[in-house]
Amino acid sequence: DLVWEAVTAAAARHRVAGLVSRRLEEAGVRAPEPIAAALQTTAAHDARLNFRIAAEAARLTGALHRTGVSVMLLKGPHQ
Repeated sequence: DLVWEAVTAAAARHRVAGLVSRRLEEAGVRAPEPIAAALQTTAAHDARLNFRIAAEAARLTGALHRTGVSVMLLKGPHQ
């Protein structure tokens, strides 16, 4: 049997709750309601965080480009 709390914790830790939620749905796997709700809440939080990170990255790269500094963004660890 699936340990739902471990699935939720791993999805949150790796910031993939939205992906996990969608894939479970596509596979026809129904998570218990508290787990599904937790995945959705975490996914919404992750989306807001990702938008803030993207906006800040765009602001910083724009500022650097305007001063003549070439910038290449790389995906990496994020706290």
